Amino acid sequence: MKWILHRLRALASLLLLPVELFGDWLHCIRWGKGSPFSPAQPSLYYDIVLLAHTVEKGLSLAETRPSFGRQKIATVIDLCEQYDWSGPRFPLQMAYGALREYSAYHADRNIDLGALGARITQFVRRAEDQGIEPKGGTVTPNALVNGQTSSEFLCSRWSCRDFLPEPVSSEDVRRIVKCAQSAPSQCNRQSVRVHVYQNRREIEALLRLQGGSTGFAQRVSNLFVVTSETYAWSGAKPRHQPYVDGGIFAMQLGMACLSHSFGCCFLNLAVTNRQEKRIKQAAGIPQGEKLILMMAFGIPVTRDRAAARSERLPVDEVLTFHGSAGGAN
Repeated sequence: MKWILHRLRALASLLLLPVELFGDWLHCIRWGKGSPFSPAQPSLYYDIVLLAHTVEKGLSLAETRPSFGRQKIATVIDLCEQYDWSGPRFPLQMAYGALREYSAYHADRNIDLGALGARITQFVRRAEDQGIEPKGGTVTPNALVNGQTSSEFLCSRWSCRDFLPEPVSSEDVRRIVKCAQSAPSQCNRQSVRVHVYQNRREIEALLRLQGGSTGFAQRVSNLFVVTSETYAWSGAKPRHQPYVDGGIFAMQLGMACLSHSFGCCFLNLAVTNRQEKRIKQAAGIPQGEKLILMMAFGIPVTRDRAAARSERLPVDEVLTFHGSAGGAN
């Protein structure tokens, strides 16, 4: 009898799921980036940040293609012209730093950018005149973790896009995943699964389906795919929980790579259900698992300007204190 009641409650929760998914859809329609009902300036804020990061990623590659991303650069300048410069400056700082370095990269190689170069110069001068601080571009990462404090280690995370061709040993892979298993999960469900690929053809096929690793996919010899078993979750309330638990685990997995002196790069899997099914078929992953993300990892190639700067927001733009300290009135 208790088992029947348990199943009935689970069924009732499943029947509620379409209502909650409809609510999710309405929220996206009202507040999502690009929605005609959401404010324009916040959408511009994130559009500029995303495109500026695309530029700095291109500059960090081992084989940066001359004049890459011309259309995206023209677009980011257009967006900056539409942006309210009296508002938050972070997008402008990102664009300024990335475009200034893009211009310098081509000037050092005597590559004429033509009309686009003139637009970049005009934007850079305006940013200088407005006292904007450049914060986009590339950095030389520190791949050594020895001697760092725990806080320094956490703040040293970087995305590696240039790896040596050697496969990571199965022993090291197990050590990395074992370390990642200390990540918390809701009610200790531990629904996350990790699939590892070290065959070049398999990796290339999966990265083509992922679609976000152009420019460095050929340098990836080790690939994680992180998933979450759907069987662990039931009904409407935990509908997003596979991604929450999976994201927490993936972060721990990435830091575990760094702690063992391996580089890594998180690769999003923001795909349609149809594409997700194709990826799982190509990867040999059970259809009962939800894809969380892919992660390239391996022995990092150390060189100058090997990482996108990926500047972080000022903490006061992220942090909000509510009420008085200690609950006092």
